[in-house]
Amino acid sequence: MRTFSSFIFDLDGVLYLGSTPIRGAAEALCELGRRNCRIFFLTNNATKTRGQYRKKLAAMGIDAKKKHIYTSAYGTAKYLVQEKIRKVFVVGEAGLKREIRGAGVRICTGEEADAVVVGLDRKFDYKKLAHAASAIRNGALFIATNTDATLPLENGFAPGAGAMVEAAATASGKRPEVIIGKPQTFLIEDILDENDFQKREVAFVGDRLDTDMLASNKLGIFSFCVLTGSTDKHSASRARGLYKPGKIIKSVEEVLKYAKEATD
Repeated sequence: MRTFSSFIFDLDGVLYLGSTPIRGAAEALCELGRRNCRIFFLTNNATKTRGQYRKKLAAMGIDAKKKHIYTSAYGTAKYLVQEKIRKVFVVGEAGLKREIRGAGVRICTGEEADAVVVGLDRKFDYKKLAHAASAIRNGALFIATNTDATLPLENGFAPGAGAMVEAAATASGKRPEVIIGKPQTFLIEDILDENDFQKREVAFVGDRLDTDMLASNKLGIFSFCVLTGSTDKHSASRARGLYKPGKIIKSVEEVLKYAKEATD
């Protein structure tokens, strides 16, 4: 049986559903910490800053350092800086905008934008769509924080960022030119590179076949698929190719069976 000393955890559907913690998640991560395992967090959800996610996890009994939290909002801001994009129109919530502004990038009206960033926006409306589509048609780079179709909550599923992305794509006649979140490997590669991870020692724990499992398998990282979020046992067991989980587990608690004591 393979064991690991480092873990990357998705958030929605893995550690919590909406504002409700997954049963046993906090205790499992506490035990991983006791074993000196390296723990990182990675979410496609761009609605909060890393600091806000740290506070949310802390309220659930999970101790997370801000520098160990990677989000598609943070990744988007980092990409904009790397590509020297300074003016963007944003379809998204306060967390995404704060990460972008914090990186020194100006949020502007659609007419001025060098790029349009589209993420989950629970106040999405026709006006925002019209501005985004117009800017994209006029040559602004179309960036999606992620393309998740749904967001798992306590009582089912809500529309994800993918719904806003598809609306902008339909209205503009163009597909996103850049996607930051999973299944793209941009954020996972950042974790590996910035923290000197060895692939054989790290496992990814997620709940989606089309993002978490696909991204992990692209990079050759072992993947655990939990059944507490977007994927049921039937779908997980039928998955093939790059969508196939390394191991299907009921919940994050079962990760402890595969965790070894870190020696350094």
